[in-house]
Amino acid sequence: MSGSASKASPNQDAYAWIGASGGAWTTASNWRDTTAGTLPAPFIPGLGTPVAIAGPTGSTFGVITAGGTAASITVTGNESFSGRYTAGTLTVGQRLEQAFSEPIYVAGAVSVAAGSRLDLGDLTVVSGKVLLAGIGATLTASGAVALGSAPMAVGFIYDNGASGNLGVGNGSTLAIGGPLAVNQGTLAITGAVASVAGAVSLGSGGAFRTTGVITVSAGGTLSLGAGLSEVYGGVVVSGTGSRLDVAGNFEANAPAYYAAAPVGYVSLAATAGGRAQVGGISVQGVATNGVVTASRITVDLTGAIEVGNQGRFTAGAITVDGGRTLSAGSDTVLTGAIVNYGTILAAGGVLTLAGNLSGSGVVQLGRNATLVLNGNAAAEGTISFGPGSAALVIGASGGSTYTVGATISGFATGDSILIWARRPTPPPTLPVRTAWVRSACSAAPSG
Repeated sequence: MSGSASKASPNQDAYAWIGASGGAWTTASNWRDTTAGTLPAPFIPGLGTPVAIAGPTGSTFGVITAGGTAASITVTGNESFSGRYTAGTLTVGQRLEQAFSEPIYVAGAVSVAAGSRLDLGDLTVVSGKVLLAGIGATLTASGAVALGSAPMAVGFIYDNGASGNLGVGNGSTLAIGGPLAVNQGTLAITGAVASVAGAVSLGSGGAFRTTGVITVSAGGTLSLGAGLSEVYGGVVVSGTGSRLDVAGNFEANAPAYYAAAPVGYVSLAATAGGRAQVGGISVQGVATNGVVTASRITVDLTGAIEVGNQGRFTAGAITVDGGRTLSAGSDTVLTGAIVNYGTILAAGGVLTLAGNLSGSGVVQLGRNATLVLNGNAAAEGTISFGPGSAALVIGASGGSTYTVGATISGFATGDSILIWARRPTPPPTLPVRTAWVRSACSAAPSG
């Protein structure tokens, strides 16, 4: 059968790339039909063709040009795509099963050149990376995207999994129509525009945890149309013009990403002018080796986080809009000023406000919860004790004098208020209302 460079395969035979770097997808002599054993292939890949590409290793990238189509593309080694390509799936890297031993992961690396485009159904980075490497580079995935492989144990064999990364560089575009799972690795948006319509999860849980991270920097933007769940990982938005928008809730379970000092381990951080807007925040810590690490939601002096969608960004502050909730069901630290027009709920564990509290909203203490104030609390707000034993701790950082002007309500038998000082200095002033003073006195234990 004679071939033609302009004719796509009419069947579902599998093809493998055999062309030199710089070769065209649209040239049949660059392909081998591995199903029929034909070398070179009689056609170029078509819509029904599974394609395998084994690129160079080390720091060298092969280059494929001219664009094309395939049912699926699997890449090991390093390959750069120039032109426009369409495939049902793109798989980067490979997991090879081994008899009686852990599997072997073969890494892959895909680079999308400036002005080039990949239009996919699903994207799976088993081991390795995908990089949108230049201005005008575009990757779209109408379905699901998974980065990295989570570890697992099968019988007596332990599989560590492998890291998978997706880098969206300056001037490039990423659009994901389905869910995104960063099982083990990083999604890095650097001066680029990215969106994910489906739910996003970071890291993997269970007995063998892996870390998933999102970074947005250098004026990049990331828009999430659903929720963001941090199973084990962290999110950092840094740099003037950098922005994260989450239409749904941000759920923090276990911070595992260490940002540059002095930020430290974070669940969500906005620094150096970066901004993050989320529909709500819910923290429910999950123990690792029996220990629950406190989730940290943090801003520096120029970063800003808003819980809500009213555009209330204040540099150096975490703002909760009216009708919105920030709920902490386990140990949580909010670093920066806190501007609360909605509800901050200390539902369990210790919630530490490491900055001044203002706004007309309510800070609600749940059963057996502790609220630590390491800053002033303005008069327009309310701190409310709910049913059950709860504690308010003022000035736990020691050595500072704080003014608590907020109305304190619901204080009852079993509740407590503790005022800390490192040495005999004037205690925090408490211009609380007379009704609260009577309640506090009546609830205080004798002696």
